[in-house]
Formats: sequence, C-alpha cells, structure tokens
Amino acid sequence: MVWRSAGRFWRLSLLLGCVLGWGTLPARAQISLHLDSARSQYLVDECFYVTITLTNVGIRNEPFLRLLEPEIAIVTFDILGPEGPVQAYEPGGAVTLAPWAYEESVTWLAPGESYASSADLSWGTKLMQGRTGGVYESGGVIRPLPGPDKAVPTMVLSAPGEYWIRACYTVPHEAPLAAVTLWSNDLHITVVEPVGEDLAAYEAVQTGPYDEDRQEPWNAAAEKAECYERVILDYPTSAYATYARWSLGSVRGIAGMHYLRGTPQAAGCFEEAADLFQSVARDAGRSPFGLRATEAAAKNLARLGRAAEAQALLEEAFVWPSTTDSDRARLLSWMDHIETGYFWRSGGLAGVQPTAELSVPFRQFAEALGFSVVWAGDSYAVTVSSPRMTAVIRPGERHMLVNSVRLVGVRTSLKDGRTMVSPSVIATLMAEHYGKGMAKAFSPRMIAQAQPAP
Repeated sequence: MVWRSAGRFWRLSLLLGCVLGWGTLPARAQISLHLDSARSQYLVDECFYVTITLTNVGIRNEPFLRLLEPEIAIVTFDILGPEGPVQAYEPGGAVTLAPWAYEESVTWLAPGESYASSADLSWGTKLMQGRTGGVYESGGVIRPLPGPDKAVPTMVLSAPGEYWIRACYTVPHEAPLAAVTLWSNDLHITVVEPVGEDLAAYEAVQTGPYDEDRQEPWNAAAEKAECYERVILDYPTSAYATYARWSLGSVRGIAGMHYLRGTPQAAGCFEEAADLFQSVARDAGRSPFGLRATEAAAKNLARLGRAAEAQALLEEAFVWPSTTDSDRARLLSWMDHIETGYFWRSGGLAGVQPTAELSVPFRQFAEALGFSVVWAGDSYAVTVSSPRMTAVIRPGERHMLVNSVRLVGVRTSLKDGRTMVSPSVIATLMAEHYGKGMAKAFSPRMIAQAQPAP
C-alpha cells in the first residue's frame, strides 16, 4: 500500500511537471525517450543497467547528441527509492565537454528510426556527512572535529523496496542544436533482501576488508580476493557468485596489467580473468551486464595474443538483438584495438604478436544494424542501404562506393561464399548512416576517406 501511494505520487509529480513546463518539449522536436531494464526484480546490491532509446516519431530527419553516457550529463536520472525523497543519480567520474565536442557528436535519426545506448547505474556516489576531521580537548573531554563531506562510491540498489527511475535528455546550451528537454517513462523495479544461499553468499562478501571510502561490496581491491574466492567456492549457484566472479576477474586483470606486468605470472592472471569473465557472460546472458563481461573476456584474451578467440566473442556480441547502437560502435573499436595489437602491447607480455587483419561477416553485421543487404550474383556486388545511405562493395577490392562517392581504406574478400570485410567498412557505414558525428566514435583509421582527385 505504501509503495502504491509512492507510485501515484511519482506519476502525479510527472504530470504536474508537464503541465507547469517541467517536462515540456519544443514543437520542433519529434524524438521520444524510453527507459528499460533487463529485469523488474533485483537483489540488494546487484549491478543495475538500463537501456536508453531515442526514437524519431516525426516525419523528417531529426538531429540528436549521441553521447548518452551518464557521466556526460546529456542524459540524467532521477531515482525515487525506498529511502526517499527523489534523488538525482550522481555518477562517478563526471566529464565536462568543450563546445566543439558537442558539435562533433551530432547524429541523425530518420523518421521511425531509433538509437539506443546502455547505461551502467550499478554504482553512484553519495556524500558521507559527519566524518571526523580530527579531535580536540575541551574541559578534559575529547571531542571530534567535524570533517568535510566526502563523496564515496555506493551501490544504487542498496536497500530493499520499490524504485522508480526516469531519464531526462537535455541538449546543453553549448551544443549546436535547439534546446530540447525530453523525459522518459518511469521505470519501476523491485529490490528484495537475499535469502537462503544468496543470503549466505552476501554475508560472506561482507566479511572482506571494509573500506570506509567505498560503500559497496563489489570492487577490484586485491584485499577482497579471498572473500570473492570463498563465495565462488562455497555458494556457486548464488546470484552473488556472478558478481564475485566479475570482481575477482577485475582483481586478476589489474594485477596482470600493473603489479605483475611483464612477469611470467601476468599471463596466468589474464587467463584466469578471461575464464572468470566468460563465466559471468554465460550467467548474465544477452544482457548489458553479459555484454560488458564478454568485452572484458575478449580484452584479456587479446592481451594473451589469442586474437582469434577475442574476435569471435566480440563478433557474437555484435549481432545480439539486445546489443545497442552505442555498444556496437564500442565493439568495433575493440576489434580495431585487436587488429593494431594495442591490447597485446598493453598487456606487457614478452614476444612479438603477428600482424592480424580482422575480417567480419558483412551481411550479419549490416543486418544487425538494420541495413538492407542485396547481393548481385552476376557481378558479385553487394549493395547495402538505409534511409540516408547506399553503399556498394565488391569482394577483393580496397575501396567502396558510398552515396556515389569512392572511399578508400577498406578491405573486402570472399570466403566460403560469404562476403567478409574489415571492421572499418562497418564503422564507415555507421558514420554515413548516422552522420559525421558518429565518425568521432572511432579512430580516424577506421573511417574510409574519399579518394583524392588525380
């Protein structure tokens, strides 16, 4: 009953906000904002991801800013939790952008088209008040000095009860677009206390070293590795065992990258981390958390020089229906890092990595992005199209035609009857489809360039 009342209060607040101009939308903007999550029920202190989707509900092309990460604050979140009142979500590591950065992030949606991004809302920050800044003596009594408020990381789903979350997309004044404010639907989730094996696992996590500057159980502190191992060994079917594997994988990966960098033990750390992250991915499935675990596994495999295995993981994740547009741009960037050997070099392991030229299945990747693909058997030409882009490639050629412009700097081939292309082909098509702002999501070498005039 209490939370039904809270839900009515939330909806009433949203309605009043719209009436008073709080959620108003200028007439020119024809974009809607939707918020969703993989589940409607979570345990206390579980990781929490949401999916943000912008949709063009108008009849003309509409511009938007593709930077939807919470740290950039184009999209912000209000959370009404059991501890009330409504709180603004405070991400860690907030980023301030220069005006030109907004200009370079402008992308476009055709009528009926959507652009989605996932956001990790697992951890936020909150001010810890009443911290001791020292002590003083007064009348023979030792009294604490008030210390400054300090922002510390904390889990967002830290208490059982009902939560309502909504997102707000706002075009900043510095951006080269007309002012727009969009409010999403209100997303309702329930957080419950752990019981049984979950409770035993959760209590085991709490036995690890306590850090007053981190008010959350899952972190990559090496001191907590033992308690993570205990959870994994003693409570393997608990939901919390998944997060223990994630955290232990992070501990091992950091050790290989830093404390043991360049030593024979580092390879073992990367291998264990890759195994742990793949286990997390199997548990989490095709969810945003499963995607992040898959990416982490691929990075550690690439540091070991196992480029083909790393590429296979990223390829599989790219074509998941649940993978968002911004996720796919990031996956292409990781493939580029594998191709250039960046991950191998960052791992610091001895040896020389052979040069790897990655090729991905063109039709699968293009169709995952919503593009239409037609293959002409007589000429072997493949035509891919979207509302704002038409491209033609021929296997074996190092150029492609995009909107009748010849672009060079790509690779194409025919393998077992399938057209294979370099990741740069897919990145170029995304840039042409969404506008030049999308090109800034990739390294310059990933975007094909117009052939210079003779």
